[in-house]
Amino acid sequence: MFKLLGIAKGDQKAIMDYMVSMYRFFDAPAVVIIAVDKVLQLSYPLIDIGALLQTIALAALEFDLGTCIMRAIADYPEQVREIVGIPESKHVIIGMTMGYPDWDHPINKFQSEREALADLLTVVE
Repeated sequence: MFKLLGIAKGDQKAIMDYMVSMYRFFDAPAVVIIAVDKVLQLSYPLIDIGALLQTIALAALEFDLGTCIMRAIADYPEQVREIVGIPESKHVIIGMTMGYPDWDHPINKFQSEREALADLLTVVE
């Protein structure tokens, strides 16, 4: 990914600049932040949240919008709480940017390696 962005290996300043832009949600015009009540056990809401985020991402495409799911904000829940007014009674789970994407930006050519499907599934006969 960094190679696509022109960030050389070991270029700590460029990596830090990228991280800062990520924590600014890449300057997207809209951000969705998902939080759940702390009285809930996290395993069940996480499944629902994953389905919800996928649905929002797919629906956004219908309006020519792009999204970027941002797990990284969960690293700084107190700062997120303070900025957007999320009460202490909630877990900050994840964020999602939304806006009109720049399809020509190099990051949109990034494709991560994928595990082979056969390595992920167990066939029961």
